[in-house]
Order: sequence, then C-alpha cells, then structure tokens
Amino acid sequence: MANPSSRSSRGPVASSDLLAPPNFGRALTAAGIAAAVGALAWGAMVFFAHREFSLLAWGIGLLVGFACVKGGGYGTPLAVAAGVFALLSILFGKMFGFRMILEAEFEKQYSAVLTTEAHQEMATDAEKWAALEDKASDDAVSKFILDRGYDYDEVAVFRQEIVPDLVAFHETKPSLEDWRDSVTAEVVNEASFIESLKADFHPLDLLFVGLGIASAFGLVSRHTAELQVEARRQLRDERGEDDEEAAEREA
Repeated sequence: MANPSSRSSRGPVASSDLLAPPNFGRALTAAGIAAAVGALAWGAMVFFAHREFSLLAWGIGLLVGFACVKGGGYGTPLAVAAGVFALLSILFGKMFGFRMILEAEFEKQYSAVLTTEAHQEMATDAEKWAALEDKASDDAVSKFILDRGYDYDEVAVFRQEIVPDLVAFHETKPSLEDWRDSVTAEVVNEASFIESLKADFHPLDLLFVGLGIASAFGLVSRHTAELQVEARRQLRDERGEDDEEAAEREA
C-alpha cells in the first residue's frame, strides 16, 4: 500500500515512505497465535517423544513469520517482533515440556509416598503443631520433632522448612487430592528450568534457534521488500502517466 503523500512528490522517495503503516494489532495477533501453537507443539513433542528436535525451532520461526505476513505485517518493527515471538515460542515450548515431564515423573515416583496414611499423618502433625503454636520454646519444638519422627537436628531449619507447611495444612485442611497437587506444584516450582537448559545444551540448539529467529525476521523483511518494489513500480508508472498527460496538454 503506497503512501499517497509520497506519490505527489517529484523528488526521490525513501523506501520507508512508500508504504502506509501496517495493521500492527492484526499482524501481532497472528504472530502471537502462531507462537502459541509452536510452543504447544514443542511441549507436546518433548512430553510424548521424551526428546527435543532442534529442527522444530526453525519450523517455529517459519510459522511465526508466515503468520505475521498473512496478518498483514510488514516493516522492520514487525520483522523484529516476529523474531522475538519466535524466540519466546521456543523458550516457552521448552519450559512447557519441562514442566509436563517433571509433573509426570513426580507423580510416577512419589505417588506411592503421598498416600492416605501420609495425608492423615500430616493432618495429625498440623493439629499438634497448632496446639503447640509457633511461639513454643526450642525445647518443645525439639520434643515435637522427635515425637513426630522428623529428621531434623536444628530447630531453626525445621521452623523454616516444615512449619509453614504445617500451618498452611491446618488452615486449609486440604483433601488428599488437593494435598497431592499442592506438593507436586511445590516440587515443580522449585526445580530449575535454567539448570535443565544447561544440562541439555547442544551447539545445534543455538544454530536452529538462530535459524528460527532469522527465518521469522527474514520472511517479514522479504515481504516488506516485495511490497516496496511493487509500490515503487506503481509510483514510476503514475509519474510516467503524469508526464504523458503534461506533454499532451502542452501539445
């Protein structure tokens, strides 16, 4: 789409002035939807295949760039935005897959520990702690630790690591399923996604992530260049018609 004001000028016209501003909202929405689809696809692949295919990062970049173009996107700002969306899609896809696998592994390995009996024991501990109260002396807390079978030598550490859980359990009185979900979420949240990235790092990852970002940026940039070429051709044609009309009037 050519800028009408640029067509009326007889002097040189900058490429950036040949096109009217794009519909940023529509283009960004299209790129965002594509990025979300890419992230879900990556997470599903990691979860079901239990491995990552770096080539998918390239595909995500192509998908995001294509969606941005189809959404009417062109221009450097949207090309940069497409590259950023591609990167975020890859990162969130990795995070999504990491969390799903972690939750599945936790459920498989620890479901036998989070039993009805363990839930009842936790309820009893919470009741007894509520009766003891957080203001109890260190000697009383030490006796509580010993009586209830906790493996803690330092009262301060016990207060920091266990007491908040006992207080929360006593206040909320969760069902067995809610308790299991809460413990699972706590373990998953404590796991380090960054450490997981470091452990799984491979030079090919950087290569294909770079290709994905470059592809998203490149598709929008190439589309922009094509539109500018077409707009410049139209501008030349219009100026040629204007010259012909002027020559006819002079004749």
